[in-house]
Amino acid sequence: MSPRSRNALFAAISMIGSVVLVLLLAEVAVRIWVPGGEIQPDPAMIRSMVPNFRREVAFVEPHYRPGQNQSAPPQAEGPLGSTSTNNLGFRMLADVKDKRPDERRILLLGDSYLAAMEVDARDSFFEIVSRRLDEETRGRWKIINLGISSGSPLQYLMQLHHWGERLQPDLVIVFLGANDSPDDVRTGERYGIVTDENGVPIHPAKQFSLALIRASHLARYFAQFTLNRIPDLFVLLSPPRATKENVPQNTSRRNIDSWIELACEASEASKQAFLEGTGRNLRMLKDEASELGAGFAVVIVHYPFYFPDEPFYETRWPQDFLEALKTHGCLQSEGRPFEDFARAFLRENGIEFASTYDRFLEAKRRSPEQKLWHFYDYHYNPVGHRLAAEELHGLVKRLIASRPGEK
Repeated sequence: MSPRSRNALFAAISMIGSVVLVLLLAEVAVRIWVPGGEIQPDPAMIRSMVPNFRREVAFVEPHYRPGQNQSAPPQAEGPLGSTSTNNLGFRMLADVKDKRPDERRILLLGDSYLAAMEVDARDSFFEIVSRRLDEETRGRWKIINLGISSGSPLQYLMQLHHWGERLQPDLVIVFLGANDSPDDVRTGERYGIVTDENGVPIHPAKQFSLALIRASHLARYFAQFTLNRIPDLFVLLSPPRATKENVPQNTSRRNIDSWIELACEASEASKQAFLEGTGRNLRMLKDEASELGAGFAVVIVHYPFYFPDEPFYETRWPQDFLEALKTHGCLQSEGRPFEDFARAFLRENGIEFASTYDRFLEAKRRSPEQKLWHFYDYHYNPVGHRLAAEELHGLVKRLIASRPGEK
């Protein structure tokens, strides 16, 4: 090798070594100075939670009085307790061990309403129901909570594929909201979906990139930064993986009011988008639960934006979101169109269900001054969790009583 070639090779090795060193130092710096969250990328099911993660819960919740200014700045944060994940990264207090011969399991699938990150763990509705079931069934029936923030039925199919045989559920209950329809579309577009021979989603197509940003905190931070601050760069570096076969149609419905249109007026276009995407996924979830020998049911959940006398911190939300609430007549309809449509869909498909709608609406009419959701956030406060617990408990008791050999 000539001296010139050796110098060029040495320069190239030095440059590559310098880049690697800089990346390693940046990785160390990010791990030290950027706090790691409880949600992590997951090549098997898009996202999951870090096992044995505990954090304190502090939240803004001003006292409400009728007629108060909804754009008023929030009060300082106050402590609400703590929340944690268990040994498998599930949002629940108890660890999950091998299933006992006499044990029966209820698997819960849902989004941030089920993840319940804004209340003390013991105040969450699924822990309330879990304690009641322990007492009523002497520990025979156990709840396992797979709730994950930003989840939707498309991802629940992947979760069920990943965890189903290991957890061996006897009942599978999915929590369904109007926002699930556009969330299913976005999930398919962003990550792509690989299906089995029957067309059932089993894992995301972008497994390599998800594995990379799970392993590297630097890559994770960069992906999150570009997604939030420079979305065009994020799309350039991680182009959508949508195909005609693996995501629902109507993918052009990306505007912020797509789920509000379904929730508040249930237009024909929004209902059709639901049927082609989320509705299809719910039917597949029912079939997959049946393959595992489990019963299947749905709980319909609702949002504070269309309930009377339930103010929220308007300043936190973008103007086009607030305009969409007015355009689609959310307060006038009180969310009834989606409730009626969802109930009809579930009945037509032979799916057992419960709904939080009537219970929450009655609670607001009985005590207008009592808030059921957080003011600064759209998730249940402790009072709302107690109401949701009553609805879930009633559904679970009906499902258990309908099973052969159960009282």
